[in-house]
Amino acid sequence: MLENARKKMDKCIDLLILDFSKIIANRITAIVFDNLNIKCNDISCKINQLAVISKDSINSLLLKPFDKKNINLLYDAICSSNLHLSPVIVKDYIKVVFPKMTVERRSMLVKNVKILEENTKVAIRNIRRDFNKQLKIDLKNSVLSIDDEKKNLKKIQDLTDEYIKKIVVETKNKEKDLMQI
Repeated sequence: MLENARKKMDKCIDLLILDFSKIIANRITAIVFDNLNIKCNDISCKINQLAVISKDSINSLLLKPFDKKNINLLYDAICSSNLHLSPVIVKDYIKVVFPKMTVERRSMLVKNVKILEENTKVAIRNIRRDFNKQLKIDLKNSVLSIDDEKKNLKKIQDLTDEYIKKIVVETKNKEKDLMQI
């Protein structure tokens, strides 16, 4: 049971690192669009399935749709996302200009990182809560002794503390990366 909790906590950390990789301060890449889904012909699609994404300049990307009819879908998806980007339709492509990394913008990104950190901590604590509930059920059904329950409660708490520390380390590293100029 403890190994199952450890696997779930590992997945939480992996998701946090993946989410952190999409918050980019110094380099602009197409990965920022990975979470954007667009409903096209009643099918949910990723942006890279509807357009070619290429780098235009240091602070901009170009999106050239495979089908010109989808240009407004792409534009609307970028505008309505929480990426705070300003796309512009130019002929048959979309130019997405990324704002310069001011101190205010960096601070906003750090706030986003903090929100992700807190959500991941909550997920880890929920895994602990579910584990503890299962221990109580096992104790009630006489599957576990009181001593075994106490040992397992201590183990899951130690495991939770370990993963919370990992989250804090990852968050501090990302904050440091974001605040570098």
